[in-house]
Amino acid sequence: MKKIFLILFTGVSLVACKQEFTNPGAITNTNAFSSARGLAGVAVGLQNVYSNGRLSPVYNGITAAGALTNEFRLMNAGNTDEANLFIGGAAVDNLNGIAGNMWTWNNKIIFDADNVLAGANGLGDKNYAAGLIAYASIYKALAIGNLAMFFEQIPAAPGTTSTPATFQTRNDGFKRVVTVLNSAKTALGANAPNAAFFANVPTSVDLAFLTNTINALIARYSLFAGDYASAITAANLVPLSYGGSVMAFDAVATNPIFTTVTATNNVYQILDSTLGLPTALAPDLADQRIGFYTSINATVNPRFRIKGFFSTTTQSIPIYLPDEMRLIKAECFVRQATPNLTASIGCRSWINCL
Repeated sequence: MKKIFLILFTGVSLVACKQEFTNPGAITNTNAFSSARGLAGVAVGLQNVYSNGRLSPVYNGITAAGALTNEFRLMNAGNTDEANLFIGGAAVDNLNGIAGNMWTWNNKIIFDADNVLAGANGLGDKNYAAGLIAYASIYKALAIGNLAMFFEQIPAAPGTTSTPATFQTRNDGFKRVVTVLNSAKTALGANAPNAAFFANVPTSVDLAFLTNTINALIARYSLFAGDYASAITAANLVPLSYGGSVMAFDAVATNPIFTTVTATNNVYQILDSTLGLPTALAPDLADQRIGFYTSINATVNPRFRIKGFFSTTTQSIPIYLPDEMRLIKAECFVRQATPNLTASIGCRSWINCL
């Protein structure tokens, strides 16, 4: 009997070890990165990973920035990752979910974007490829930029199982962002994206979206990298009347800040009307930004609530705001080797008049 049991047990074990559970509906890496439609699907997926849910760079970037600048107040210490981030210092260890998700998912986006770019360069349809290069480069740039803003050093390129990643300074990271975007701009200039490409991406993505977003991000990250002349040049190319550079949401993929924070009132909220600034720098109470970014609840604490771009389930979040270009120019005019205070004041005056 014992021998029969051992034979049966061994047979079951061998069968179990050989079973492979695969998804017959899933696309293979080869198909995803070798066909034009597959590449577009992966490129659209970059936006989803970047903006969808509590793991996303959008949620974690906004949360981390608000904690670091004292714009937010913690509502529930049971949200351990957020709570430790608000405490700061030694409380933020290498297991912190906010920091970890920032690192993991931005690097994931960079990796997938690199595969899209490599596949696009191998396509025969160069007009379709140009759209892919521009679209994927935007999210690659944002992901590198996020890492450079929140970490002292970042991977210069993905590592492998046999070759560890090499690292670069955050300033070199900002320069790398600009290089990525300039390559995308060159691709757009050489071949205009065609209807076949636009048919396979969200309807909010058109030539104006690609062109203006790339120029705006070149301006932003050139400023961060200390290349003030390039930042001013790029900012001047962005029409201030264009407001279509947004990440759209729907009932399935919802606005992550609204869903997690605004709707629950259980994670964090706006600190107060100072927007986290010290008294000497706090905005005037008549400043329209206060009314836009905050709401007042006169009956239930906290009094100040998150508003802005986080008021409804499907509200879009901008990749950049047109007036960021004025602010970039104002700062660059002051920081350049020979400061131009008149030009800087002119840029800021336009904003103050809005």
